[in-house]
Amino acid sequence: MTVALNRRHFLAGAATVSATLTPAAPAFALAPAEQQLTGLMDRLWDEQLRRFPETATACGADTGRHAPLRARLDPWSREAREDWVDWARSAARRIAAIDATALPEQTLVHRAVLLDHFGKIADLGTRYRFGASASDAWAPVAPYALSPATGPHRAIPELLDARHPVACKADCEAWLERLAAFPHALDAATESFRSDAAAGVVPAADLIGATLAQLGALRQRDGAADQLATGLAQRAGTAGVGGDWQARAAGLLDRAVQPALDRQIAALERARGQAGDAAGVWALGEGESFYRDALAWHTATTRTPEEIHALGREQVARLTAELEAVLGGLGLTQGALADRMTALARLPRERFADDQAGRAALLTGFAATLDRVRPMLPELFGVLPAVPGTVSPMPAGFAVTMGSVYVEGAAAGTTLYVDVVRTAGWSRHAIATTALREGIPARLWEAASGPRSGELPAIRRRGTRYGAHAEGWALYAEHVLDDEGFYAGDPASRAGYLHDHLLRMARAVADTGLHARRWSRDAALAYLIETAGRPRAEMQREVERLCTAPGQACAGLVGQAEWQRLRALARRMAGASFEPRQFHRLVQLGRAPFAVLDEVVATTFTKRLSVLATRRV
Repeated sequence: MTVALNRRHFLAGAATVSATLTPAAPAFALAPAEQQLTGLMDRLWDEQLRRFPETATACGADTGRHAPLRARLDPWSREAREDWVDWARSAARRIAAIDATALPEQTLVHRAVLLDHFGKIADLGTRYRFGASASDAWAPVAPYALSPATGPHRAIPELLDARHPVACKADCEAWLERLAAFPHALDAATESFRSDAAAGVVPAADLIGATLAQLGALRQRDGAADQLATGLAQRAGTAGVGGDWQARAAGLLDRAVQPALDRQIAALERARGQAGDAAGVWALGEGESFYRDALAWHTATTRTPEEIHALGREQVARLTAELEAVLGGLGLTQGALADRMTALARLPRERFADDQAGRAALLTGFAATLDRVRPMLPELFGVLPAVPGTVSPMPAGFAVTMGSVYVEGAAAGTTLYVDVVRTAGWSRHAIATTALREGIPARLWEAASGPRSGELPAIRRRGTRYGAHAEGWALYAEHVLDDEGFYAGDPASRAGYLHDHLLRMARAVADTGLHARRWSRDAALAYLIETAGRPRAEMQREVERLCTAPGQACAGLVGQAEWQRLRALARRMAGASFEPRQFHRLVQLGRAPFAVLDEVVATTFTKRLSVLATRRV
């Protein structure tokens, strides 16, 4: 089922949509069509939570009438994926049945976004009946049911270790129920992997090896000392919940989880014999069309692999030239880029002690960056979301693999979590760019902007997957701050900013190289090491991710370019009356395909429609 945005229907209400970019008008009773859509969005969110209990926990929505979801896992089977696709098709049809011409203001955007989102799931899920479970973040365009980044062996331990609340006895019992269901999820994913392998969809040998290494590490744990079991006991103890939680968890791990891991390991070992060396999805039967569709999903545009590759090369050249100039000013002129960035990171002023004082200093550095940027935001971005943007140590379950992250939970858009366990992994020059990109005015702000005024329904805030919108906004917003002189007087931090953005652009080049230009894994690795100036081990992990999630690495590059294109379009239409702060209020519309934002910009900023652009309804 292909669902296209209808320009005539969109523009029938686009003038009123633009009113969301101006101060709010008085509230009136909802029109019948708006009532229908509002009620449908609430029902769709409820249906989605019931289908994906792990999402309910991640969003802090497993409370009240949804409290029973806290004891359940997602269905990880292929049948559940097919059912998800059918549900998305039903959702798209129900949305399409609501008259677009009768919808006022932002509800028209809601309709367009959700019709696009669910229509694409239905279309792609029907076209490609292989790959990751519906529970995986990159479905329906992640080609492998099991990989270093897809499958329940990655998602469920993280859920139990870091997201599942442990505040009372009922929470602990629900935790154990989920652990008891873990083997069923593993077996479901194993069966999907076997089915795909029989059809010729097999990851490259290197990817299988990396997945086996993960499973082996999980399998080799001593059940009594397993991080999951000990973590539950420790969290229960902190909450004052008595019980033999560690022993019960260890028993489940020994009796049920480890045998299921053995079955999954055996399936991967058998598939290794038919695996080839080709790292790109082009080697699959439908690989070329799959990649183009994956790019469209991840970038929310119709840009081709060739266009994205060229854009990535252009940005890499620009960032490299700027970074070379900054490093030269710091006296770092000799050796490869990776060597010079390593030399910068090893300077005594860049390091954090591996003790409480060092960890406190790391958190202080993040908080100081957010404090310094706040006074700049009203002038550049207009009305700010009512979010404190606090900084806290990252929960233990996340610190294994991440550097910093904001967690989408009950308090989404409020806290930037930082991994302070491994202070050796941080340098002072990397703090500012990370704080701005992951905090305010980027991801943290983007996540909080819609909920700030209660304008976005939950299905829009949590239920759609427009990564290019969010990642592109993060890169665009930091670029705006750089242009406004945020890094003036701090060349080391500006080097960190350029170095970070360089990696993100290089990833897109390598992604399109692997999947469209048929680069080998070694060629992609060599390109990233040389171009991004990063250690080999780090870039090996990046290549694994590129192979696992084709197209995803292009989201930031294309998203930033789209935000810049939209700004140029708004400026051209508005002429001398262009106001950047008004343009930046687009983020309050929530994540959306860029075709929708095109229509909003055209209505809001064009001089010909200037009266309509400020009309209240």
